Amino acid sequence: MSSLVLVCPALSWTNQDKTGQRLERGKREREKEAREGERGKGERERRKEERKKQVRWERERKHMRRKSEKEEKRESKRGEREGERREREQEKEEGKRGKEEKEKEKRRASEKGKGERAYEEKVRRREGERKQKGEREREKRGKERGRVNRKREKEKREEGKREGKRRERERAREEKGKRKNKRNEKGRQEKKRAREEKRERESKKGEMGVKGERKEKRERREQKFWGASGDFWQKQWTRLHTKYEGHDQALFYLGTMLAPTLVFWGTNALLLIVDITAKPSFITSTGSNRTRTARWTRRSCARP
Repeated sequence: MSSLVLVCPALSWTNQDKTGQRLERGKREREKEAREGERGKGERERRKEERKKQVRWERERKHMRRKSEKEEKRESKRGEREGERREREQEKEEGKRGKEEKEKEKRRASEKGKGERAYEEKVRRREGERKQKGEREREKRGKERGRVNRKREKEKREEGKREGKRRERERAREEKGKRKNKRNEKGRQEKKRAREEKRERESKKGEMGVKGERKEKRERREQKFWGASGDFWQKQWTRLHTKYEGHDQALFYLGTMLAPTLVFWGTNALLLIVDITAKPSFITSTGSNRTRTARWTRRSCARP
C-alpha cells in the first residue's frame, strides 16, 4: 500500500509534464498556422488583385473592340448613305437634263418636219462615221510610218556594225601585210647580205689563196667568240698579236703579266685553307665538347 502511495504522485507529475508539453506544442503549431495563414492571405490578395486587373483589361479591350466595330459600321453606313444621296442627286440631275432634252426635242419636232429630222439624223450619222474612219486611217498610217522608221533605223544600225567590222578586218589585214612585208624585207636583206659576203669571200679566196682563206676563217671565229661586248679585249688581243707576231708569244706575254698575281692569291688561299683545317675543335665548340679539351693540354700536346 505504501509503495502504491509513493508511485502515484510520481505518475501524476509525469502526466502533468507531458500535458504541458503537449499544450506548448499545440500553441506553437497554432502560431505557425496563423503566420502561414497571414502569408497565404497576402498571396491570395495579390492573386485577387491580379485577377481583377486581368478582368478589367479584358473588359476594356472588349469595349475598345466593340467601339471600333461600331465606328466602322457607322462609317460604312455613312458612306452608303452618302453614296445613295449622290446617286439620288445624280438621277435627279439626269432626270432634269433628260426632261430638258425632251422638251427641246419636242420643240424642235414641233418646229421641223419629220422628214427633215430624219435627213439631219442621217447626215449626222454619216459625218460621225466619216470622222471615225478618218481617225482610224490616220492611226493606221501613223503605226505603219513608225514601223517603217524603226525598221530603217535598225537596218542603219546593222549596216554601221557591218561597216565597222569590215573596216576592222581591213585594218587588221593591212597590219598583218605590213608585218609580213617587214619580215620578208628583213629576210631578203639578210639573204642579200649573205650572198654579197659569200661573193666577197669567193673573190678573196681566189685572190688570197689557202692562207688567206684560213686567216679569214680565223677572223670570223674570233669575231663570233668576242661578240659585240668584247671590243676592248679583242683590241687588246689584236694589239698583243701584232706586237709579238703570234698567238704563242701573246699568250706568253699575258702569262708573264698574270703569273705573279695568280701565285700571290693562290698562296693566300692555300694558307687560309690550312689554317682553318688545322684549328683544334675545342676553340669553336661549346658545352658538349668540353670533355675533349683534356686532349689539348700542354702535357698531352708534348706527348707523341
